[in-house]
Amino acid sequence: MIGGPLAYPMRLIDTLESKFGRFAIPGLIQVLAVFQLGVLALLVLLPRESAESYLDWLRFDRDTKYSGKLFSMRWRTQTIG
Repeated sequence: MIGGPLAYPMRLIDTLESKFGRFAIPGLIQVLAVFQLGVLALLVLLPRESAESYLDWLRFDRDTKYSGKLFSMRWRTQTIG
């Protein structure tokens, strides 16, 4: 067996890259890493209550996000006050 057990997946990845590589976004992984580091810095530097509310905002809750209740209170507080 030439190349070992990982030879086939690499051939598949190479084939997919040659076919769809033109759709790739240059530097996407670096941008995602910077955003993840930013979130980590916020969670470390913010007080515990603020960090928990920020995590609640980031957490995916299907019912809340699809019901439209996620931003409704924020829009009301920004437009009223």
